[in-house]
Amino acid sequence: MGVSLAPPNIVITGSWRSGTTLLYLYFPIAFADVAISEVESPAVTTRLPAGFSWRVSKSPNDIHHVREIQVAIDPWVIYMLRDPRDCIVSWRDAKHDYYLAFNEWLRNFLFAKSYKGNRLLWIRFEQLVCRPEAVQESLAETIGLQPVVPFAECHKVILLHKETIQHQLVHGVREGSLGPMVRPLDPSVIGSWRRDKARIRQQLEQFPEMQAVLEWTGYEEDEAWQHELA
Repeated sequence: MGVSLAPPNIVITGSWRSGTTLLYLYFPIAFADVAISEVESPAVTTRLPAGFSWRVSKSPNDIHHVREIQVAIDPWVIYMLRDPRDCIVSWRDAKHDYYLAFNEWLRNFLFAKSYKGNRLLWIRFEQLVCRPEAVQESLAETIGLQPVVPFAECHKVILLHKETIQHQLVHGVREGSLGPMVRPLDPSVIGSWRRDKARIRQQLEQFPEMQAVLEWTGYEEDEAWQHELA
């Protein structure tokens, strides 16, 4: 007989570069009785072993299909929110340039804001890296999860047992790719936009609505921060 499969009942989504992969990889270590899907596995098509109480999928693009997901499987939806300035400077390479622009971050955020389901949880990346125990406790109490390893210790467990986790839990992660994706929670990455102010100036000029969004989301109180761009 084959393994009985079921859809995810927890869906992690958010903007690209907002910490979705980090939280996703921590889930089966930090909480008991959790199965996770392939990285970037769409919630509607994902199927995981039904023997686990909690089945988790992760895809930033799922926020574009959140209403369809709600109707089909009605999961808990976790939206990772991160300062858009840090997201849009988070990664670049010589071939593809910057990975994310502000309008793309905003599109995902507005999809989340329009979601009317009562099982949407907002997790700030900044809280995850600065107060991981509070975030873990909040997730456990709200959803009903059982913590087994503190978030702050998860990277040690993953790296110590990388081969077992890679083959038994992280189905579909490429051989050798798990290690570089796992790192300690690092508050120093908050405000990383200050190391690439030219990028922020360019994006602010192209998308002046960034200021209103920063105030709306609580990342800034006014325009005073823009003096740093001079």
